[in-house]
Amino acid sequence: MTKIGRNEPCPCGSGKKFKKCCGSVVKVVEALPHAVPVSELRVRAYTDETGNSGTHLFDSDQPFFWTGTLLCDADIEKEGAPLHADWLRLTEQKELHGNALGLSRIEKIAHPLCEFFLKHNCRFFFTRIEKTHVAATKFFDTLMDSGINKAVSNIHYGMRAFRLPLAVQLIQIMDENDRHEFWEAYRTGDDVRFRVILTRLRDRLLVLHESGVYHDRTVQLLRDGLELGITNPKPLIGDGLHELDSPNIVAFSLLVSMFHELHQETGAKVQSFVHDEQNQFGRFLKEHYGIFKRLDFKHTLCACKDDRKPFRGGDQSD
Repeated sequence: MTKIGRNEPCPCGSGKKFKKCCGSVVKVVEALPHAVPVSELRVRAYTDETGNSGTHLFDSDQPFFWTGTLLCDADIEKEGAPLHADWLRLTEQKELHGNALGLSRIEKIAHPLCEFFLKHNCRFFFTRIEKTHVAATKFFDTLMDSGINKAVSNIHYGMRAFRLPLAVQLIQIMDENDRHEFWEAYRTGDDVRFRVILTRLRDRLLVLHESGVYHDRTVQLLRDGLELGITNPKPLIGDGLHELDSPNIVAFSLLVSMFHELHQETGAKVQSFVHDEQNQFGRFLKEHYGIFKRLDFKHTLCACKDDRKPFRGGDQSD
């Protein structure tokens, strides 16, 4: 790349000289001491969300549920407090919200923000959940769970390589009305309404099959599940909606997966997970940790060489 002169216009388009704009961030990066290797870090995760509507999935004004997570090696609540106060002063705001700040105020604090992010090895994770798609995937799991629907093979539901293609084939024949009707039936445990939806989708599947759209085996697998559901829908639909059947929990699962990937790639560990007062994430994490810490793996399916003992679970929080 061509080197940019200090007094040349900044390529970001701000209209300022390079030395007064992005060039100042470059100087900060060059002046920073060697950062701690990420593999030695125990980072903190700070998460916030927008578009939260719980299990109300069909609000046209909020079709998506977003989360943004900042991972940082510093305790932002302590180290960031004086910086935050200074940024509030610079922007003449009571809180730092992007929409309220606008580009002009964000520009006032952009450089110190970048300095902080670079100094503390900050990373950002984002999730975006289409809420009505949550209803569609829940429909597939409600119908095709092999633990309840005996017409569905454990292989075709339990193995991801088989389950996901089947889910795509079934979900793509659902329209917005189907999703909404199912969610209402699921919310109230209405097995009669659930049967009507299953019948409609089965008939639609057969029409598509006759048109040559679907493979014979795909139709057989999906039809078996649909037929049993039509015959006996009550065990499948259950007692109704649970508060954990929400986009919040889908986003939480994605975040945990991202944390694991970060650890596998770098060795960095998340030592704390901070969320706001809407604590759906916290309840979900606490509930599942309470389950898993009680597991005791005295026997495994793997062979142990020499005198090594099988892995034993217990109360290990790591």
